[in-house]
Amino acid sequence: MITEGTKYDIDKGQFDTYIVTGIESHVCVLQTTLDLLKLPTQPEVFVLADAVSSCNKPEIAIALRRMELAGAKITTSESMIFELLGDANNEKFKQVASLIKDEKTNTALALRTLCVEQI
Repeated sequence: MITEGTKYDIDKGQFDTYIVTGIESHVCVLQTTLDLLKLPTQPEVFVLADAVSSCNKPEIAIALRRMELAGAKITTSESMIFELLGDANNEKFKQVASLIKDEKTNTALALRTLCVEQI
């Protein structure tokens, strides 16, 4: 379900790419993703597997699979960050790479907690 606060911009077809995160992956995240994929502008929709959750953990894998089958691209936050940067020539690349390196342990823990047996 697309929230009213963003629906105006979305309906205008203003964006060609969406990055979806949130809680209750099998309800809110799923419905938002499916709604975005139905837009006539056919945007690219990315869902960050390590940035969605559910109070019922087994629901996450099912929801991610359904979103992927519907056309969403399932990825991780780190992968998305580097994709947005483009390449090492980006002026922010070294700064972001350093931050990611500093947070490597926290990222690994988050991935184990959120993504194990999901994808």
